[in-house]
Amino acid sequence: MRYYILTLFLLTSLYIGAQNTPNLEASLNIGFASFQSDYGEDGNSKSNFSGNMGLAVGGSLYVNFFSQDPSLTGEPSWSQKHLKLKLEGSYFSAKLEHFADEPITDSRKNMVGRASVINFGTILEYHPFVIPDFVPGIKKKLTPYFGLGIMGTFALPEVDTSNLILAYQTDDEGVVYASDQPVFTYSLMPSAGLRYQLDNGGAIMLDMRWQYFGSDFIDGLNPNNEIINDSNKHNDWLYYLNVGYVFSFGKRGKFSTWGNK
Repeated sequence: MRYYILTLFLLTSLYIGAQNTPNLEASLNIGFASFQSDYGEDGNSKSNFSGNMGLAVGGSLYVNFFSQDPSLTGEPSWSQKHLKLKLEGSYFSAKLEHFADEPITDSRKNMVGRASVINFGTILEYHPFVIPDFVPGIKKKLTPYFGLGIMGTFALPEVDTSNLILAYQTDDEGVVYASDQPVFTYSLMPSAGLRYQLDNGGAIMLDMRWQYFGSDFIDGLNPNNEIINDSNKHNDWLYYLNVGYVFSFGKRGKFSTWGNK
């Protein structure tokens, strides 16, 4: 069912974009992400924010819902003024280990792994100020935006099985609590950010996002809660902070009927 929802969201987004002659932008971004997983304890600050961190890189194609040719664009609709469709691919990887406020057993301390995640999907962005940014007379240098997206996620977890403690070992009924098998799932991605428009038509972007996965095996672990109760009780998730550069392929022109509303 979840894959039908992902497919429907992607097709709907593309259909909306196809109703207009699009104006395109592209971006490259890089940053850091904090991975909240079953390594460490739920609520532990080092586990949640400063410990299991990794590098994130990505690229995006933006579809603006207005024409590249100003002569083809009359009075725009609300969606043309305020929405962008973002098609994105990204990669994240981090070494994972256990952190806790209290001392933990040597076997758990020596239990390490790695999470590598590839994402492809779409994000619909809302810009409170009117777009396109290059419209003469109403361009703002600094503009905020908010987004909501859905991704197809492919994860390649690595788990050091030589140091698995009982809570992560397969039980008598064959239930697996640790696995290095590839995982394909969906993920939800709310985001917010700022764009600073440059005079050359490009923009610098600061992007913050939260990514919640539809699986708890992104890190390769899903502990037996009957044995251990101090791990994350939720599916794995990431918090990103990225910076990037946006390249504009739009055509500058005069939109005399546009207002900053």
